[in-house]
Amino acid sequence: MDAVVLRSLIASCLVAGLMLAAGWHGIGTGALLGLALSALPLTLLMGGVVHEGTAPSAAGIHLLDWTLKLVIIGAIVGSFL
Repeated sequence: MDAVVLRSLIASCLVAGLMLAAGWHGIGTGALLGLALSALPLTLLMGGVVHEGTAPSAAGIHLLDWTLKLVIIGAIVGSFL
């Protein structure tokens, strides 16, 4: 549980830092940034499928989970900026 909270906190700081550096504000902008950042887990999970034989269905579930987390984190952070 602690690891999940720590990962989410790190992702929140990343989103906040990028939004502040770009001068972006708002819930929608934060959500779009979170959606764009979901390309990072996509590339990592694709590597697992291609090179390590991870089941595509398992990778898809994790990708959906990370995409939702990043969009929600982006919206929450954007609501404060």
